[in-house]
Amino acid sequence: MKRDAKARALLAGAFLAAFGSASATTYFRVSADDYTQLMINGSVVAAYDGIPWGEAYGSVDLPPGWYAIDLTYMNRYGSTAFYFFDRTDPTAEWQIVPLARMRSLDASGQAVSGLRADYSTLTGAALGTIYGEGPIAHGWSNQYQGQTAAWAGGLVDTNWGDFHERLTGELYVGPVPEASTWAMFGIGLGMIALANTRQRGRGRPN
Repeated sequence: MKRDAKARALLAGAFLAAFGSASATTYFRVSADDYTQLMINGSVVAAYDGIPWGEAYGSVDLPPGWYAIDLTYMNRYGSTAFYFFDRTDPTAEWQIVPLARMRSLDASGQAVSGLRADYSTLTGAALGTIYGEGPIAHGWSNQYQGQTAAWAGGLVDTNWGDFHERLTGELYVGPVPEASTWAMFGIGLGMIALANTRQRGRGRPN
């Protein structure tokens, strides 16, 4: 019985650490030339509207987990740039949000890492869609998703071209559980399974 109680306590601790419902603050930074708006869970978190390049900051207080994201960008004049950062520690360095923290559905409805990116002209004419876009680190000097490449594979003109981009899907908000927490969670599950097996064995008639 003591082993059963210990196993359950270990599992409960690991479960709360990995999947705790307590809210935590996540900080966001968007950088654009020359318009962007970030919405998470249906609320505007940060927005920038100006010429030339500028930045905006915001934060959310939500339990760690996946939330709807709607991130828009427009280039209305001159050069292009679009970056998306976050951090959970206000004293830490800003980091580009990694691909693994974003997800959406592809054209066949299958889940993929990254966001759905719908491109159009400023007047609303569709230019095309990219599935699984990210990380969002794009620049006019032939930089796309943090690599040297044409923006959206050349779908849009980033050499002073005007266009609109809308990114949708889900974003993982909050710190991601560390590997050690997942390991402890797995150990707890194993201990409970073993304890239950032994308990069933002791309860069988001779």
